[in-house]
Amino acid sequence: MAALIFRRSMNLQDPIPYADWLEDLGEPIVLFTMGEASEDSSFAHVEKFESFDNQGLTEVRALELAERFTYHRIFAQSEHDLLRAAELREWFGVKGQSYSSAWAFRDKFHMKTLAKAGGMEVPCFAALATPLDLYRFGLRHGFPCVVKPRKAAGARGICVLRSLAQLKQFLQKPLGEDYMAESFVDGPMFHVDGLMSAGRILFVSASKYVNNCISYQDGQSSGSVLLDPAQPLSERLVSKTEQLLSSLPLAPHFAFHAEFFIDEADRIVFCEVAARPGGSGIVGMIEQAYGVNLYQQWVRRSFDLPIELPAAKPWTAVGLLWVPPQRGRLCSMPASVPFEWVVEYRPHSKTGQWWEHPQSNGPNIASFTVSGSDTEQVESRIRMLDEWFRERVEWEENPELSPAEARF
Repeated sequence: MAALIFRRSMNLQDPIPYADWLEDLGEPIVLFTMGEASEDSSFAHVEKFESFDNQGLTEVRALELAERFTYHRIFAQSEHDLLRAAELREWFGVKGQSYSSAWAFRDKFHMKTLAKAGGMEVPCFAALATPLDLYRFGLRHGFPCVVKPRKAAGARGICVLRSLAQLKQFLQKPLGEDYMAESFVDGPMFHVDGLMSAGRILFVSASKYVNNCISYQDGQSSGSVLLDPAQPLSERLVSKTEQLLSSLPLAPHFAFHAEFFIDEADRIVFCEVAARPGGSGIVGMIEQAYGVNLYQQWVRRSFDLPIELPAAKPWTAVGLLWVPPQRGRLCSMPASVPFEWVVEYRPHSKTGQWWEHPQSNGPNIASFTVSGSDTEQVESRIRMLDEWFRERVEWEENPELSPAEARF
């Protein structure tokens, strides 16, 4: 028996130490990877790819290697590989997330259809097959409206159209395949993260976004702050998450990252949900507050290995800030931060690094973990830190970028 794992790099997340976390698995591991790590020599077989997505042989290689290895588990850490892993599970008849479950967590139109049928409040939404579908949606539901890919991640490709004139400008380029439209929800955004096994939530935590997931499009920073689990708002969000998950086909064991808005009528409106832990440092923020590493618990539970959730401890107010790049060359940024409530400062760019405008909410030049006495104080400190840091970052604006050096 053997395990097949698909590994690709993730923003703000160190490579998952599979060799350590699965040390007691007792079977060989076949690793498909888009990057190298120091632990690669620990695996029975490592197959390196420039990309899993830009060619069609990834799954074929998994089939060919099955002549040497009998797969007992197939695991994908990125939502971009959920469908690939699910299809292979069904091919080999191994346990894990089914294709129908993976599809419900990947295709946002299908996801919202199921959530609406389960009684969730959702924005008006529609699949887009032609430009006239978008034009019809704008006329019928008004503006602003949101256009986004149905299977993207990291807020990539999202466009907010605020008028019919902007819709026409958007359609000056071809409408991409597998896009959808939905009504814009004007209100703060929240996320709920947790771990579920055999239909039961083992751990859950609710948080509020500072700004939102598409702030990078306007050059603004983003962040997140944990909510006190005893607050009514936190309890409402967790209850809605339970309702949401009951409307979707679930994997036997999985982590989840669900996003919601609260609109002007104080309704919790569903945005989307992923069958993996939250990215951009959310796992680290939760571990700082609760002592729970969702990646570790998710990986081990997915391989039917025992997990140990730590005993409950007093809740700690913690938050995140991540600062996106702008187009240009980073000339300087602070080497340290003079605030004792900054738990960790993580620079993610070197001086002299060239950057392009980010295409998703993941890329950043620096991220921070912030502590405080309560949610409100942490959010206030995040905003103060953001202003302080940005005033001290220097850019060479609009240089001629070297395509080989520029990052996105």
